[in-house]
Amino acid sequence: MLREVWLRQPLKEAELAEMLAVHGDLLRPLAAARAEAMLWRGRAADAEPMLSLLPDERRALLRARIALIRGQEPDLSAIPAALRDDPGLAHDRFARLAAEGRYSEALAILQARTGSAAALGEPDRWAAWRAQIARWLMREGRHQEAYAIAAAHHLTEPSESHADLEWLAGYLALRFLDEPAGALEHFRRSEALVRGPISLARAAYWQGRAEEALGRPDEAAIAYARGARHQTAFYGLLSAEKLGLPLDPILTGQEDFGDWRTSGRLAGDLPRAMLLLLAAGERADARLFALALARSLDREGVGQLAALLEEMHESHLAVLVGKAAVEQGIVVPAAYFPLHPMARGDWPVDTALALSIARRESEFDAAARSPVGAQGLMQLMPATAREVAGWLGLPYSAARLNEWDYNVRLGTRYLHHLEEQFGTSPVLIAAGYNAGPGRPRQWLAERGDFRDGSVDVVDWIEHIPFTETRIYVMRVAESIPVYRARLTGETGPVQFTALLRGAPPLIRPVARPDPAAAAATGAVERLSTASVPEAVAQAVAAGPEVGSQAEAPARQVAPQTVDPLLRPLNRPDPD
Repeated sequence: MLREVWLRQPLKEAELAEMLAVHGDLLRPLAAARAEAMLWRGRAADAEPMLSLLPDERRALLRARIALIRGQEPDLSAIPAALRDDPGLAHDRFARLAAEGRYSEALAILQARTGSAAALGEPDRWAAWRAQIARWLMREGRHQEAYAIAAAHHLTEPSESHADLEWLAGYLALRFLDEPAGALEHFRRSEALVRGPISLARAAYWQGRAEEALGRPDEAAIAYARGARHQTAFYGLLSAEKLGLPLDPILTGQEDFGDWRTSGRLAGDLPRAMLLLLAAGERADARLFALALARSLDREGVGQLAALLEEMHESHLAVLVGKAAVEQGIVVPAAYFPLHPMARGDWPVDTALALSIARRESEFDAAARSPVGAQGLMQLMPATAREVAGWLGLPYSAARLNEWDYNVRLGTRYLHHLEEQFGTSPVLIAAGYNAGPGRPRQWLAERGDFRDGSVDVVDWIEHIPFTETRIYVMRVAESIPVYRARLTGETGPVQFTALLRGAPPLIRPVARPDPAAAAATGAVERLSTASVPEAVAQAVAAGPEVGSQAEAPARQVAPQTVDPLLRPLNRPDPD
């Protein structure tokens, strides 16, 4: 236990001194090991006290690594020749260069170390930037190099980075190297490493694409069917579209779970404590009890809790409950995609889009405030809010940004401003909202315009250079079909590719389905299911549809730079 604490835990100065005073004979010989462990985790301040305990020849190495982690210039010449090939030093130089955007120099170090796990030291510490640089090479058209970087990760333990690199290697092999068999193996390994619905749907969809490329339509259909179980996930919707499946009726949120008042499921201490805390205005503590309650209930109980929260107009808590339930494999659309009171408003853009943006930005928390000052339900920066208020002829009030209706009125007008520039494609609108309108204009110029079908929209999204924005676009887009179903109480054919390109919905949030709209949606290449085996139907029915935005943090694989001048709106960290 003592050794474990020494090697793994950050320690305050007094704690460190006490441990050395009591157990110095045991711990001083482990000073180098502690310094190494802390440096691999980027904890320069916890490594620095080890300087006085290290032999002279190792102090220069430790000082150099600390300097690199802190963004300072290291004195590499002071390091003894025998230690200059240290894997940790190489990693810290690599990470510093990558963080500064000096990808070519970082790539040279990565390629030199990628031959073995020993040369990397701790392969998992290289993984996030490895994925980022592989994607950079992909965007540069250097696909073989990108594949080599993604595939040679030397990871052995299950992790999100491991799964992401396997998926990326498969994507590169399939889409750019004409190697569907090898791609399929990567996608299968990726699927075996994940549990969450977003990643499961992604791995299954791309297995379907690889099977199609191999000329095996039956196997492709089975893979798509696995993906289509998760119709609240981006690639789950694409999987359903490939099979010509309709949107799952469960996503309307109209299930009857029974009256929460009489069922007894919400009569225990947890719901009582949640309600008392809400009544007392202690929302942070109430949130903890709501999450604990969601994790303890079965699906019927979650449905009743969602009904209670809806009656209380607690959309923020409902989202948190819905996400916590999804982590347990339970999807209740009324909680996971709650209808905030803004759903009844008259906004200048598609209400489903507005709900999807607000859900992603703040989880419907009207009091949300980001570290950079974005406020309210749609996370408006005050300068942007002031400008938009002027467009509308409204008096600007910073205090009112935490009033949801004022905030949404300004936020939806800004969305309309983006729609005027980009049309109705939620991909471009969401990208503009997240990264500033200059970015999607730049990417359209660089990658082509997917709206006319001349460029694959999925490839276009996967080539968005900012990890946060790429994730943001997917999470917003996948929410729109669900919110349209929730608003209308109806489902129809999954036309997700057309939606991404900007076609009007087959089922509109404010009207009955418009049959004429079908002609305008554009076609997507579907797998012929005329001879699909019975196994497909069994695969679709094998499990509930589940999709979770709670996976978003794991997809944030590396830091990124977003031009603040092109980003008038900001938000809290992703879910």
